[in-house]
Amino acid sequence: MLHSSLINLESILSLGSKLNESLDFDFIMSSSLLSLMGKLVLKKGCGFIRQDNTFTQVVCKGTSEQIDINSHNYADNLFWEIDTNSVLFNKGFRYAINLKTQHQTIGIFLLGQRLLNKELSDDEIKYIQIVGSITSTALSNTLNFKQLKSEKDITQRQNLLLRTLIDISNDFKNITSREHILKLFSLYLKGNLRINRYAIYLTNNNQTTLLVNDFNESLDNNILPSLANISEISLRSNLPKNIANKLPKDVSIVAPLYYHQEKKGLLFVGNRLDRTTFLEENLTFIELIANSLITALENNRMFLEELEKEKLERELDLAKEIQNNLLPKSNPTIPGWDIVGKSLPSKTVGGDYFDIIELADDEYLFIIADISGKGIPAALLMSNLQASIRTLITLDLSLQELVSRVNKTLFQNTTFDKFATIFVAKLNVTNSKLEYINAGHNPPIYFKSNGTIAELSEGCLLLGVVDDLGEIRSNEIILNANELVLMYTDGINEAMNTNHQEFGTQNMIECIKACHQCDSQFILDKIYSSVKLFSVGMEQYDDMTAIIIKKD
Repeated sequence: MLHSSLINLESILSLGSKLNESLDFDFIMSSSLLSLMGKLVLKKGCGFIRQDNTFTQVVCKGTSEQIDINSHNYADNLFWEIDTNSVLFNKGFRYAINLKTQHQTIGIFLLGQRLLNKELSDDEIKYIQIVGSITSTALSNTLNFKQLKSEKDITQRQNLLLRTLIDISNDFKNITSREHILKLFSLYLKGNLRINRYAIYLTNNNQTTLLVNDFNESLDNNILPSLANISEISLRSNLPKNIANKLPKDVSIVAPLYYHQEKKGLLFVGNRLDRTTFLEENLTFIELIANSLITALENNRMFLEELEKEKLERELDLAKEIQNNLLPKSNPTIPGWDIVGKSLPSKTVGGDYFDIIELADDEYLFIIADISGKGIPAALLMSNLQASIRTLITLDLSLQELVSRVNKTLFQNTTFDKFATIFVAKLNVTNSKLEYINAGHNPPIYFKSNGTIAELSEGCLLLGVVDDLGEIRSNEIILNANELVLMYTDGINEAMNTNHQEFGTQNMIECIKACHQCDSQFILDKIYSSVKLFSVGMEQYDDMTAIIIKKD
């Protein structure tokens, strides 16, 4: 019967309630230890939690000393006195409490000498045992909750991964060329894993074909045969050193590409932009999306043969109509300025969008964007983007607020795999100031009157990936006479020739240098004709869009 003033039923129930309401190990241990020290008038006490068979000190009162108890042996019973010959006794501890579940010890309390230097009474020992039992129950509940939460998080991540892979598989089914498959794969891989470099090599009859290589250096010709025995996805750190040392320094992962259990190539994945390590779920995602990629590539020819061309053409015509209606019908006429914009659509509708909007007599807004995906979904998302921008500009927002709100609209009204890169700029034609924000888009090229070149890259993340972009940085330049800014989408610089070489940014720069004194329309036509000449024999697989702002 709990008749002692020490063992007060109400206070014990209050302590138990307080402990069981918390899911914090430190709070539970600290509250229990303070109760014990207060009731028993102890000089000091320490609490330890067991993690992976190692005890970690989480609370200590009456001393700042770090105590290591991992080398000590403990009794199996709930409460015992510390051996007078032990190191812990010499440190001033007299009693120990075993905090245990039915299966194992999950914590330890060490209690110091009493201030009154009295032996523990039976009631006091009973109180210690009750508090130890209550504390063990609270710790066990916390462990169970954290385990359930962890299992729930794993299940949610697995469901998200499954939905993403289903979307990827469905998107791949609607693509009609190898170039589009690679483009979509790149968006998914980079967007979901926050990487900016990868490479794909296909093998067929001992012949190796490079499809994509974003790394700054090529892969050693001797490295590919040495990777022939790679049968499963592997981190660089798990590869043999003689192989890992030959890889470009930015390669983090090597994954084989399998189609019907036959190895068809290799995928090389670069480091994450935030320098964090790849988790097991990331490796699973890479492995599955890589297999989806190779399946799409292998099935592409059969898919094209089976596709109902008439139905596809109707869909593409509708998407093109939507896309064309979003583009400006004419270029603005502004005294002292030479401004042109042009979008050359591919046969398959892409996600390019540009706009030139007059805000006031002396201010104009310029937007150029590239939407993820193809076909009607991309055209509709482009329409949503344009409508959002056209609505928001009536509110006279700053560029930062405009970009932030457009991002929230995309994030909240589209699926998680849809996003956009965008460059937005505001030009004051009176003072020649161009303020801009680059949200993950190809940096526009700024040609200065002194012959130097700069890239306009200040900004933030691409839009539609996260709800809050964080810091959105803007920058501004002053355009002097005969200076210009070229905005463009990657359909220009990534246009390929028959050798699978890209047109590249440098070729664009050379085009402009060759006719820098010409009007903007001539310069733009020069760029497009150069791309066409460069890619003779290759189908245009992506929209080519550009804007030139030139100060007379």
